[in-house]
Amino acid sequence: MPPFPYTNISAYYKLDETSGTTVNDSTGNYNATSANCTDNQTGKINKCYSFNGSSSSITTPINYSVSAFTFSLWINFSALPANN
Repeated sequence: MPPFPYTNISAYYKLDETSGTTVNDSTGNYNATSANCTDNQTGKINKCYSFNGSSSSITTPINYSVSAFTFSLWINFSALPANN
């Protein structure tokens, strides 16, 4: 894998794995673990994960001890609850 092109970033998860429970960190620092997710779904760019809304999760080994950080993601809801 070529060196990660960005600095000052802790982790970068593309979520484009095709099997298994390891979620690869493109920075090479903090691979995560998925649970009850369906991987290898068609995404906006490459592949993505599908979460079931109740027990799906991705757990990272990062222990944030800072009070400010940025978290970014794309979400495509297949359906919203009636009360939203």
